[in-house]
Formats: sequence, structure tokens, C-alpha cells
Amino acid sequence: MKSRVVFSSATVEWGTPEGVYQALNAEFAFDFDPCPLGGDKDGLATLFTPWSGRRVFINPPYRKIAPWLERAHEAEVAVFLIPARTDTRWFHSIVLPQAKEIRFIKGRLKFGGAKTGAPFPSMIVVFEKRTPDTPQPPQHTDEFGKLLGWRDSLVEEAHNAKDR
Repeated sequence: MKSRVVFSSATVEWGTPEGVYQALNAEFAFDFDPCPLGGDKDGLATLFTPWSGRRVFINPPYRKIAPWLERAHEAEVAVFLIPARTDTRWFHSIVLPQAKEIRFIKGRLKFGGAKTGAPFPSMIVVFEKRTPDTPQPPQHTDEFGKLLGWRDSLVEEAHNAKDR
């Protein structure tokens, strides 16, 4: 019965599957988790803790993902476990143009000891601190002045090639 609550809107806390965390920690050597399960009050108190120079693992409260993603550039490395919601503003304005790497997880994760998989797909998003030497991806605007990331421009070029 407890797993029904985990996959409902009654909670925003989703315990990270231990195997997922261990594999990522072996790769990235985390030294900070600002969103521990059962954390302070509403889960947002640690949002204001400094991330500078830290190697951060974040499985944020899923109702408020954008404020956590906006902090990614502060950390030396920030690795997020989040729902693969590619139709959201935060995905297109933060993840797609700024992430070093996006890993879509095959299948559905089982969070917090649940017996069944989550009702949504998940992804791992990796950000690294940018330095003045870090090359920025090229950016273009469409005919309406909308800023397009490099992936958008590739799609646009493919569509234009079809029209020729």
C-alpha cells in the first residue's frame, strides 16, 4: 500500500534507487546531496546551500525542478536524476542548451523500494562548471527571432534540406 503513495501526487519525494546512485557516485565521486530523502521541512531548505566547488547529486522534488536546475552551473559537477519530461520549459531552456550530457534511462526505475516501476521515464542530466575557455554551443535565431540551440538548428537544416 505504501508504494501507491510514492507514485501519487501525495509526495514529491522519490527515493533514489541504490544501484543508480552507487553507479553514478563511482563515476562522479559526489560530495554533496542537497535533496536527501526526508530532508528539512518542505524539501527546499537546502536549495539555498552553496554548491560552489562541490560534486553534487540531485534527485530534486519533482514539482519544482527548474529552481534546482538553475543552480547547476554553480557546482563543479551537478548530476540530476529527473523525469524525462522533454515537453517542459525547463528541459528546453536549461537542460537541452546547457547540459554536458543527457542520458535517457531505458525502462522505468523503481523508486524507494517500490514493487513496480515509476509511471514516467527518467533521465540523468550532467552539468559541468563552465570556464571562460569552455566552448559555447552555437546559437541561432529562427525567422521569428526565437533563440535556437545547436540541436534546433540541426533539425531546421534537415527540414530545409527536404524542401530543396
